[in-house]
Amino acid sequence: MNRFASLRLPILLLATALVGAAMGTATRQEAAMVSGTYYVDLFRAVDGSPGFAEAAAASMAPLMVRSDVIKEEEKVLEDAISALQLMDPDSLEFAQRNAQLQIQSQALNEEKKALVQLRDQVREQVMASVTLRVHQAVEQIAKVKGYEAVVLQPLPLSEVENKPFGTAMELLRQRSTLWIHPTRDITDEVIAVMAE
Repeated sequence: MNRFASLRLPILLLATALVGAAMGTATRQEAAMVSGTYYVDLFRAVDGSPGFAEAAAASMAPLMVRSDVIKEEEKVLEDAISALQLMDPDSLEFAQRNAQLQIQSQALNEEKKALVQLRDQVREQVMASVTLRVHQAVEQIAKVKGYEAVVLQPLPLSEVENKPFGTAMELLRQRSTLWIHPTRDITDEVIAVMAE
């Protein structure tokens, strides 16, 4: 029994050395992680995304056609309103035509509002799709290069300076990152990955 007791200390030292070596390996692997925070300019990445402009244009094309038709209808309505001004305001014909034009104007305004909402929805869908691709590219780059953190570009103060006080304060409150050195910008890398 004493023989094994004398081996206890060397075994303990060997076990400690093995654990230490394993921890040293983990520490070396963690050291391979690039420390610091990197950032992506989301708007530049989206604009630089291959096919973004084409996808946005294709999605918006039917809406732009309808927008052009509405503009033509507005011109016709303006001409009709100008012609109405030449009529006798006390006549029955004036009253009937005025009522028709008001109904047409209201319908046209409602259609314009609906078109704006639809256009905003289409933009959001296109942006969401491309933003997802940006996030996937960022994750891929971060894993390959071992980046510790990647955040969205901080809002430049130049974007805040000329805004009304309330708007400027809201923009400043939304800033989660105040400043990152410009050399930490990986936006071009993200655009390149999306182009692959």
